[in-house]
Amino acid sequence: MNVKIYFFNFAIELLSYFVAMKKRNLILMLIFSLLTTNLLAQYQISKENYTVSVKKFPTLYVEPEKRTYYVNVTNYVQSYFSDDYFTTDIDLPGWEKVSDEKEAFLVLNITVPKVYHEGTDFSNKKTENAQKGGAVKIESHWFPIVKYSFAVKCQFKCPYESFEKRLVPTNVSPIKTFEVSESFPIQSQARNYVTQNIESIKKIVAERGVKDMMKIINEALQDKFFATEGTDEFQLGYLDQESSPFYETMVEAKKYMPQELKLIQHDSPISNAVPGVSVWIEKFKFVAGELKTSNAAQKKAKEEMIRNVAILYYMLEDFENATLYAQILRDSFGNKDGDRILKLMTQLQSEFVKFHKSSRHY
Repeated sequence: MNVKIYFFNFAIELLSYFVAMKKRNLILMLIFSLLTTNLLAQYQISKENYTVSVKKFPTLYVEPEKRTYYVNVTNYVQSYFSDDYFTTDIDLPGWEKVSDEKEAFLVLNITVPKVYHEGTDFSNKKTENAQKGGAVKIESHWFPIVKYSFAVKCQFKCPYESFEKRLVPTNVSPIKTFEVSESFPIQSQARNYVTQNIESIKKIVAERGVKDMMKIINEALQDKFFATEGTDEFQLGYLDQESSPFYETMVEAKKYMPQELKLIQHDSPISNAVPGVSVWIEKFKFVAGELKTSNAAQKKAKEEMIRNVAILYYMLEDFENATLYAQILRDSFGNKDGDRILKLMTQLQSEFVKFHKSSRHY
């Protein structure tokens, strides 16, 4: 055989071999990739957001025997309001109102200044009215816009803290406007109306301002001295891909979790929610026990299940178990949420001591 032909045939066979090997390797790589993708998908985590109702503790705790208050009113609009109006509208249930400032733990100094007329602007709105014969009559409607200032404020003083609330914050312009609802065909009539009725307008402005200020005062009192409704927000993770070996359990958990968490209310015992939520805690614990830490995807999924358990125990105020699983989350997985949950528990337990409570649900 011609040597050149021999080597040519050999080269063709060798090239065919390498092409076949390359195809086989590509097929193997494709199969491996598909298997890997499927395995990863089995342990892919989806997140759901939740909100539960809790008691928000006040800023300050005052011992029951010290709960007395005195209201001092500096009133420059006595023609509109008597001083009693301000003292009777204070919302401090469980506190005793005293007649001597020296006997009061809390003193409210309310200053009600005069309403100052700061000028008047006018808006002009035109309307077109069809007349007989196709003519159009244009009519002007002049509305007075009264500018005023009314800077009601209240200073709260007690041995623990002093603070102030204002109807108009100091960083906001004190000039406000009041638009008269009546309109006039010419501007001079609108101006005369304001001149003749300025005292009535001031009274309306004062009534609105004082009503708003009393709301601000009572909201401040609620925030400082009373527990109010608050919320806790958190996420739970689910292995709810169809390829997941825990698919049915996770889909069921995601379906029923919202209605179980609705039983966690600020104004009812946490024991109402314990039976229902505990069922799903046990499900998450079971799934975590089935997952292996030797596999990266399973380890991440296991971490998420343990995080779920720690969070739900915290929400149920089972601090012993919440601490156990938060520590596992932190120490075994290096998850910062473990530390965060532990800090939240420490803070909450300190508040329990401070406010003489054992729960955020009562």
